[in-house]
Amino acid sequence: MATIVFADNKEGKITKSSFEAVSYANGIGGDTIVVTYGSIEGDGGLGNYGADKVLVASGLTNPDSGQIAKIVAQAAEENSAEVVVFSHDHVGRMAAPRVAVKLDAGIVSGVTALPNTDGGFVVQKNVFSGKAMAHVSVSSEKKVLTVIPNSVGAKATG
Repeated sequence: MATIVFADNKEGKITKSSFEAVSYANGIGGDTIVVTYGSIEGDGGLGNYGADKVLVASGLTNPDSGQIAKIVAQAAEENSAEVVVFSHDHVGRMAAPRVAVKLDAGIVSGVTALPNTDGGFVVQKNVFSGKAMAHVSVSSEKKVLTVIPNSVGAKATG
């Protein structure tokens, strides 16, 4: 199983919430493939958080959500990814739904914990302004998730 993660960067530096998203994807298991854009040095430190492979769309320097959705969906299709992960930030909230449509995938936004895969794929998310939690079962073949920053933390793998 492969998981695609979108990693945003600002002037060649990967954002903290993107490291958290990569760490989350690594916790799911399987190959963690990261998609980013612009110019980064090496793997941008993403390997330290579990990225097995980093794909860089070097021709994009300031992409909009449509362009991001296009490169992420293409990477998901080319790598037969079952799960796509975004940070639940401005970019993720705009691009994730577009990716879900392109991949005919189920989507859950605002995830706060790793999925429970015992007998399915169930994720936890906050509801009612964080006063309660919901457990959402995703039965589609492909899944798109946005992860709330600071909910799972960025855990270095090595």
